[in-house]
Amino acid sequence: MLKLFSKEKPSKTAYNAAWFRACSHKDFQDQIWGPDFIAGGFLSFPIKLLNKSKNFREKGKAKTNESTPGVYEYIIARTLFFDEVFTQALKESIPQIVFLGAGYDSRGIRFKHLNNSTQIIELDMAATQNRKIKCLKKNKIKIPEYLTFTTIDFNNQSLESALTSAGYQKGKRTLFIWEGVCMYLEAQSVRDTLTFIQQSSTSDSLLAFDCVVSFSDKDGHKYHGAKEMLQVMKDKHKNEPFTFSIDGKNITDFLGECGHKIVRHLNQDQIETTYLKKADGSSIGKPNGLFNMIITSPEV
Repeated sequence: MLKLFSKEKPSKTAYNAAWFRACSHKDFQDQIWGPDFIAGGFLSFPIKLLNKSKNFREKGKAKTNESTPGVYEYIIARTLFFDEVFTQALKESIPQIVFLGAGYDSRGIRFKHLNNSTQIIELDMAATQNRKIKCLKKNKIKIPEYLTFTTIDFNNQSLESALTSAGYQKGKRTLFIWEGVCMYLEAQSVRDTLTFIQQSSTSDSLLAFDCVVSFSDKDGHKYHGAKEMLQVMKDKHKNEPFTFSIDGKNITDFLGECGHKIVRHLNQDQIETTYLKKADGSSIGKPNGLFNMIITSPEV
């Protein structure tokens, strides 16, 4: 069984990520670093209104950067990473894409012009998903027929039963997107999820996810903003704490034990170089070093 956060209220961290994406869309307009034009629709009315002000956004980001350096930049890079994986899958007409903990993701709508025949399943807690659907309807955003929303009680329902009821087909090539989720799970839940993907999909399927990397106290300075991020999660997000991390030196071994081989692995420096560099070689900012981004394929 998966065990995640409280099912009674929408995810606060998912909301925060939507706010960062809404900010980057306003900050960068049509430039590469602000692609999510739907994210603002998930904000509460007062924040949505205030977010039109550059001064408000700058103050909010400055406050965030004081407590969790590099998180805004990391969310920008993470959005681009998963956009890249998602759109490539659509271009290849992959049969199905599964979001494991979709939050306020909008890719199924933002990239509908690229979708020829791919079925998309978004899985999340009922509270978060219901709010998401309500926001989409309020903003008169049509939900495509190929997009299926399904809920899960993470404490009492298996991942397999939830996905099967939503139309997931075993043995078909699939892209699994696990964005901003595994760090909130228990280690066994992470292993169970990886094993399910390995046992139910094909060797040319892919899993794209991000994770928290663990480090020793003496090495903490090497990871930009990581200590601050961990402290904030401990102090201010007690209902959604970080409970899982992977030793950066043992990621390959851990994934191998769960039947996965790494296709691509980006650490903090590679994330910055790949997604945050300008044409002149300068960076728009340094991402928080607590996170890595990974693509794997199951060893079937």
